[in-house]
Amino acid sequence: MEISGYIALAVMGITLGLVGAGGSILTIPILVYLLQVPITLATSYSLVVVGSTAFIGLLRYRDHILFRKAILFLIPSALGVFAARRFIVPTLSNILGHLLLGQVLVILLIIFMGIAGYFMIKRPILDIQNHSHKKQNIKKSKVVLIGLALGIIMGLLGAGGGFLIIPTLVLLMHFAMREAVATSLFIIAINSFIGFVTNQSQFIASDWGNLKKYLTPSLLGMLIGLYIVKFINGEILKKSFGYFIWVVGIAILTKEFIL
Repeated sequence: MEISGYIALAVMGITLGLVGAGGSILTIPILVYLLQVPITLATSYSLVVVGSTAFIGLLRYRDHILFRKAILFLIPSALGVFAARRFIVPTLSNILGHLLLGQVLVILLIIFMGIAGYFMIKRPILDIQNHSHKKQNIKKSKVVLIGLALGIIMGLLGAGGGFLIIPTLVLLMHFAMREAVATSLFIIAINSFIGFVTNQSQFIASDWGNLKKYLTPSLLGMLIGLYIVKFINGEILKKSFGYFIWVVGIAILTKEFIL
């Protein structure tokens, strides 16, 4: 089971390198169900794995990152991550207890996976932009609210949320697709670092050892994905992966709440 977990982390990295979003949502299921990590700890591990993998990816696309325009989304999302890791998770732990908190996180994960699958299966973002959103004047407050909400979710689950960041940057902030992918990886890397720093003091020696083992296959996968991306039809892969996320989400729902 452990070997299959490492293989799955490598596949997650490959997917993130190929598609630029969506792969990180599977990090929690991999850690919890294949590597037997408790879900509350898995959210912390995931921040490190996802953030490091995104950082490797953004090195390739660094020339396309729009740093100044990204601030409008980055600041509220970073605040959301910090608030979730510093205040919400500890508060829920005290109110719900460790077991119930795990169940709440599983429910949020299933919901988030359903949304992720939808955004990966739906028609290309660029088509939507060109037909219905290109001339819209969207208020900045919407971007701020989306950033804050996504940051809180990322802080709770440790998932990057690139499948929601990219549509926001393209449809609401008028980024080109390549710029959106690059800037999304930048935002994910920064938010992951903030989430990790917020509660890294809770890590013990064994946690650092585990992180090294989990990071290696995911980073290797990212490098492989970045290399082979030019040989593969990204849209077909994106839709296929969206359906796969739904299948995994249904499997988790069945295991946790039906069987």
